[in-house]
Amino acid sequence: MGLANLVAQSSKSISTVLNPSITLQKRGGLASSGAIALNKIGETLEGLTNFLATQTIQQAELHAQLASKAITLICDHEAILSKEEMVAIFEVFNKNPVQAISYLTMPKKEYGQFWVENWLVELGICDP
Repeated sequence: MGLANLVAQSSKSISTVLNPSITLQKRGGLASSGAIALNKIGETLEGLTNFLATQTIQQAELHAQLASKAITLICDHEAILSKEEMVAIFEVFNKNPVQAISYLTMPKKEYGQFWVENWLVELGICDP
């Protein structure tokens, strides 16, 4: 009878995970609510990590699209800007999506020209 009792006890002490979202079994009984809560927190954090990774990729793609549109639009100033000035403005758009949006939403072309001139002064490429 001792051997049978030992086998029964060892099978109860083996930890098994039947379905992490439903229940955990340990030593033949239900896992504590703390263990279940920690398991759910782990699942939630994993989901949050995946969500954030997806958002980061989508933001990078949107930023690239905005910069591309702004660069295409600023090429209208190519006749009056040097290559150095054009590249400097391209870099502003590539580094800062807010500036690309700002330029893209200018209601008049003249405002865009003024915006470019201000940035060139701020970058130290042109005199005020």
